Order: sequence, then structure tokens, then C-alpha cells
Amino acid sequence: MDVSENSPCFSCGSSTGTIPNPPPEIPSAEPFQLQSVVRGIIAETEQRIVHLEEMNRSTLEVRQTILRRLEEYHRFVFYQKSLVAPIRRLPTEVLSEIFVIYVVADVETSSGVLHRQWYLAQVCRRWRHVVLNTPRLWNHPQRIIARPTYEAHPSSVKIHFARAGGVPLSIDVSIAVGASAKSSRLLATLVKHSNQIGELKIECQWEAFRAISRIRSKLNNLRTLTLTTPNGNWQTNNTSVFSLAPQLREVSFMSKRILDGDQFSKLVLPWGQLKTIAINLPDLDYAWKVFSNAPHMETCTFTRIVNRGKPRGIVRHVELQQLLLKGCVNGPAFPTALFDTLVLPNLLNLLIKIDDLTMDPVASLITRSGCSLSKLVLNVAIVRGSVLKLLQETPTLIHLEVYALSPADIKGLTVDKNGNRPITPSLREIHIANVDEITDPSSINALIRSRADPEISDVKPIQNIHLYFKTHFASKRMYDDLTGFPWVPPNGPEPADRTVEWAQSLREIIARLGSPPPPHQDWFFLWDTLTKMERWEAIKQPYLARNSEISGNLVNISSWVDKHLGRRDPWRLLRLRIKTLLDSWTLLEEEYGKFPHRNWELNQPAGNSLDQYFISSSDPPRVKYKKKIGVAPIELVPPTSQILEIMCKIFSGF
Repeated sequence: MDVSENSPCFSCGSSTGTIPNPPPEIPSAEPFQLQSVVRGIIAETEQRIVHLEEMNRSTLEVRQTILRRLEEYHRFVFYQKSLVAPIRRLPTEVLSEIFVIYVVADVETSSGVLHRQWYLAQVCRRWRHVVLNTPRLWNHPQRIIARPTYEAHPSSVKIHFARAGGVPLSIDVSIAVGASAKSSRLLATLVKHSNQIGELKIECQWEAFRAISRIRSKLNNLRTLTLTTPNGNWQTNNTSVFSLAPQLREVSFMSKRILDGDQFSKLVLPWGQLKTIAINLPDLDYAWKVFSNAPHMETCTFTRIVNRGKPRGIVRHVELQQLLLKGCVNGPAFPTALFDTLVLPNLLNLLIKIDDLTMDPVASLITRSGCSLSKLVLNVAIVRGSVLKLLQETPTLIHLEVYALSPADIKGLTVDKNGNRPITPSLREIHIANVDEITDPSSINALIRSRADPEISDVKPIQNIHLYFKTHFASKRMYDDLTGFPWVPPNGPEPADRTVEWAQSLREIIARLGSPPPPHQDWFFLWDTLTKMERWEAIKQPYLARNSEISGNLVNISSWVDKHLGRRDPWRLLRLRIKTLLDSWTLLEEEYGKFPHRNWELNQPAGNSLDQYFISSSDPPRVKYKKKIGVAPIELVPPTSQILEIMCKIFSGF
């Protein structure tokens, strides 16, 4: 036990390690005198206690004052930092654009509360002012689901109409069976403010169009209309709800039932003013009537066209610029009867994505129309006829997408060694969906090299090349062949790469070339090495020419032989052989140098089995070899869930 724990107190002599007992009675002392002394000690001690408690209260008050002052100063500094935060220097217009990006992905909640707008509005008064006075934050309300009963309160939609100001709204509405403007408060609100609608998406049965019949004369700002009809009775009356929309330019009719020609009049639209039309499941007669009744149509899309019906005559459409066919159902695969009735003199873009393609009607359409196509997309696995014949009819083509190309097609697109003009001199972009089906992949490389930097003045260089493969080995082999490096088969024996051995041997020969004449074995060894280099399969590519150590050593040997042994026949013959080999490498390097292979890189995302390499300004999520030069910058936008956190950090001077 520590002695210091039981040491006596200097004042009273009691032990400091235990609680002291009351002092024992002192019989020799007078009782009254002892009581007087003890009372004096007690009074003095109590005064000291009072004094210490007063000091303790003062200390607590000082501490509380210090803590309160610290909190005030912290808040003051935070406020001052927020005054000079970068977010405060952003103009209101920029802040509005940021808010619009954040709110675009707004989703409908079960309660219908506008979470994102109000989150922004609660940050500060300036943000609230910007949110409430930016109409584009309010022109995309959540989807309206109109039912006869149990629907959301209309206030969630009214605030959008009130805050959108003069900006047209984009409305997405689903009308249930039995809903009407009388039974549905949401539909009543929609009808009341229909003059503010710029884009309208409606999903309902055909009979439900009667529920919004009162908006017929109020759609003064409607420009885009999308109709989706799951089913319905086609024997009902015609619907003319959208016939009086003076600004309507784009219509998309996504019917889930086949549209025949007799049903064309069921949907009354201002066909004469439409610019963009998309129809799902039309038959040939219905599609023909679209061309006949929409003279100002510029873009036409037919999805899953039904190959039945009889078009009634030739239609000459002078304003159509883009025609898209996406799928065919029933009957023969290609709608030949429709193509035979069309004359499209100003057609620029033609896109066909169906299971079976017959080339003759397409080529006949282009020849008959005399159009100058700039974009041709034929993503079709089965092609009946010659693609080359079609390409010969489109010398102005700029963009080409095909499933595969035959050797004749590739030859027609290639600038050959004689400098012959290709069939599409203006071509700038090529997409090949399945390069594995091309019988001679090396012809693709010849096409790329000849069109990357053509020597013919009126032939444009190709800027974007997309090649898609089914296997990684096929893509790697073509890329290696394109860049001029030897390719190693995936399952075969690995060929010996003698370049390291040859470089070491050449270094040893140079080290022994100190004083002439060199040993005869060096001559034989060097001669044998040159023979192996010439016979090596990779000599067809500039691989050895790019090996600076080998080519440099050969240059040094050739210079030394020319200087010391130029008159000796064996060495003179060896020097001529070295010179011939180096000259062939130089020509080969120049030929491959026409194509910027050094600007290609391999970028292979994980979890994808389809390979490709390309020169491109886009970034598809597949394996690619992408050229660094000329690639447009890609904007990286953080997820919308992070934008508010980032902006709050900026606002707080983070």
C-alpha cells in the first residue's frame, strides 16, 4: 500500500486515505470553551464555502457567455462566407438552367407533392424567388391519371398551370374508362387550361376521347400530339378533338390495333399542316393515305407496317425528307406495293429496319424520284438483291449503316491503287453491324486506309467508322492487322517473335566490328538473319520497320560495311541486301502511315460480349477502338440526386 495515501493532513492531522471520524472528547477542556472554538471554525468554513460557490457560479456564467459568443461568431463567419460563395455570383439565368436540369427527372410521388421544386425553394429566399419565377420548372407536371373516382387532387396540376406563365406545358394524361370532365376534377382542370398545352400525350381507349371533347377549340398552342389507344370499338363516331389545333406540327399515333385504310377518317387531324408523322401498325392503304393527305410532311415513320391493302395510285411528295420503316408484319416481308407508288424527289434520309429486305424496290424508288440521299440505314440481316446497285444510285451519300457488306460492295467503296473514283465519294461515316459475316476482313482495312486520307481531290475522307463484331478475337485480329502488328491466334501455337533475338545478335555483331576484317561467321550469321526477316510473315506489315533497335542496327551495319568493306564482294552484296530491306520497310511504313493508326486506343468496358472498334464522336457502351483526334467533348452531368448536395456545398462556401 502506498504510504502517501495515509499521510496525515498538514492542517488537522487526519489521515487523507480514510474518512475522518469526529474529534474525540477532550475531558480536560472546558465544555463551553470547546463549543465556542468549534462554532468559530464552522462559521469560518461556511463563509469559505459560500465564497467558493459564488466563484463557481461566476465561472459557469463566464463559460456560458464564451460558448454563446463562439456560436454567434461561428454563425457570423458562416453568413459572411455565404455572401462571397461562388453560387451567389451565378446569374439568375444560369441558376435557372441548373434548376431545370435538376427538376427534369422529377417523378410522381404517392402524395403528389412537388418534392424537387420545394426542396430548392427552401434553401434561401433567392433560390425560392428563382424557383417560383422560372416557368420551365413548372411546364412538366407529373402524369395525370384521370378516373371517375379516387384520383389525385387537382391542386398538384393547377400550380403548374399557374407558375408556367407563357411557357407551353407538356401534359401526359391517362384517361380511364368512364372518366369525364364532370366526374374527374383533373380532366376539368385540363380542359380549363388547355390553351396552355404545347405537348399532349394521351393514353386511352377510343371511346374515351369524348371525355375531352370540350378542348377542341382551345388547343391554340398545341404543337406535339401523341395518341396511344390500347383497344376500343372502331365502329364509334369519328373523333375531331384535335382538328382545330392551328400550331399542331407533330403527331404520333401508337395504335395497338391494325389500322386499315377505311379507318383513316376516324381520326380527324389537320393533315395539311403536319410536319412529322409516326404511325404504328398501318396497312399499305392507310400509309398511302398518309402520304396523300399530308403534303407538307417532312418526316414519316411507319412502325410495324402491315403488308396488306392496295395503294390507289402514284403519289408525288415533294417535301418529304426522311422516311423510316421499322418492322413489317403479315405477308411478304417488304412493302413493295407501297414503294412502287411513291415519288420522293427531296428525300434525304432513308432508314429501313425489317427482317427481310428486297433491294430492287428501294433502288427503283431512288431512281424514279431522282433524290440525293445523304443518309442510308439498312439494318437488315437478310438482303435480297445487290447493295452495290443501290449505292450506285446514291453518289451523294454521306452516312451509311448496313448489317454486312459483300466483297463487291467493299470494292466499290474503296479507292483502289489506280486511284479510281469510288461509287460514294462524299461518304463520311460507315456503320457495319456484323463484320464477322464479311468473308475477307482485310478488305475492310483496305477500305479504311483508302478512305481515311484519299489522294483524289473530290473524294471526302471518312471521319467515323463503326465496326461491330460477335467475338473479341475477330475484332482484335482486324485491329492488329489495321495497325500493322502481328496477330497471335487465340487457340493455335504462338509464333516465335524473333525480334528480340535479332536485335541482340545485331548488337553483338556491331560490338565485334572493331577492326576489319570481321569474322566470316558474322557474315554468314547476318546473311541468315536477313533471310529469316524477309521470310517472316510479319514483314507484310510495318512491324519490323517500327522496331527502332533492329532498323537502327541495320543502318549502322550498312554504314560500317560501306565505309570499310565496300569493295569486298560478300560484304558489298550484304550491304545491298540490307539497303533493299530498309527501303521496302520505308515504303511499307509510308503506306501504313496514310492511316492514323497511332491515334487509336482500346477501351473495353466490363460486362459486354459484343466487340467493336471505331473512329467516332459518340460513345456507345460497347468495346471500341476510338480515335483521339476530332472527338467531340462529352458533357458529364452528375445524377440529379447529387446536384442539390453539390449546390448546397457551393452555397455554403464549401
